[in-house]
Amino acid sequence: MSYRIFALCSLVISAPLLFGMGCRPRPRIVQAPSVPVEKAQEPSQTDESIQGVLAYANLAGARADLIRDGSESSVQDGQALAEGDQIKVTNGTLELIYPDAGISQVSAGSEIVLLAQNDAPRDGEVSAEIELIAGNIWTRF
Repeated sequence: MSYRIFALCSLVISAPLLFGMGCRPRPRIVQAPSVPVEKAQEPSQTDESIQGVLAYANLAGARADLIRDGSESSVQDGQALAEGDQIKVTNGTLELIYPDAGISQVSAGSEIVLLAQNDAPRDGEVSAEIELIAGNIWTRF
């Protein structure tokens, strides 16, 4: 009699493990930041020496490194960013502000590259190409 109870208990306990019940990965739910996003405006300080500005950096307490033309420097608040710029966020959340278009928030530990626009945007269309090498990015246009 005790053997039957032991066998029944063993079957009840091991059945979920054998058939994978309870072992399914749960979907990862990502929520947008709680910061309301309005139409982005260009910063008052701009770098006129940069051609083809795609976005401007808004540090908001974040720290990030910029690799441009093989040289590395710290990203400055309001700095113009152009195609080919590689950005590594080391601390906080860096915001990329697209003039009259929207915003991207790049998390700490993330690394991105701003890519050239392959297709010219049509009237009323907003486009940006970003290569995400590592980490997380949230974008809203």
